[in-house]
Amino acid sequence: MTETADLAPLAAHAELTDDPILRAAAHLFYRRGIGNVSIQDIRQLAGVSLKALYARYPSKESLVTAYLRSTHAGWTRLLEEFVTAAVPDILNDGALDESARTAAVTALFTWLGDWFATPDFVGCGIGNTRGERLSEEAQGVIRDHDRHVRSYMDRIGGSTEAGSSLFVLMEGAISTAAGTGDPDYARVALRTARAALDLT
Repeated sequence: MTETADLAPLAAHAELTDDPILRAAAHLFYRRGIGNVSIQDIRQLAGVSLKALYARYPSKESLVTAYLRSTHAGWTRLLEEFVTAAVPDILNDGALDESARTAAVTALFTWLGDWFATPDFVGCGIGNTRGERLSEEAQGVIRDHDRHVRSYMDRIGGSTEAGSSLFVLMEGAISTAAGTGDPDYARVALRTARAALDLT
């Protein structure tokens, strides 16, 4: 398959941008891993000169950080929009009742299942970078992402304990689906979440 700089938004989750450099970097980082991608690879796919690339991104590390920020923004926006469409009450300050929590948990794993079934799915763009050598700034983006997602899981689950369970189930489903190529692990995680949280 010929490689292009077009992203599959549901797979990579990086926010689509007019910046051909970031678009190419996101495409390559997601599919190959950060350590396996060179600046020359990105430059060539983006169709820009090395001078133009370094004028915008002084180092590979700055491009990695931009990719992680873009992926965080895209991933959280798409997930939260999907859950909100199913459970508008999640935007309110009050606690969700059991029916709303059940709907939110179902929406979470339904969204994950749709993502797992996309042809280009190879795991989480941020999660896949955890074993890479990253700058402190890039690691900070990952920590911020994890805090944001954990807080959102607490909101869906209705408590810190429930949020912890959802976070572990979600991370496990992502890793297992990526490793096996089987999107059905989202359904398995949903069944487990309902039992763990005593939801109908």
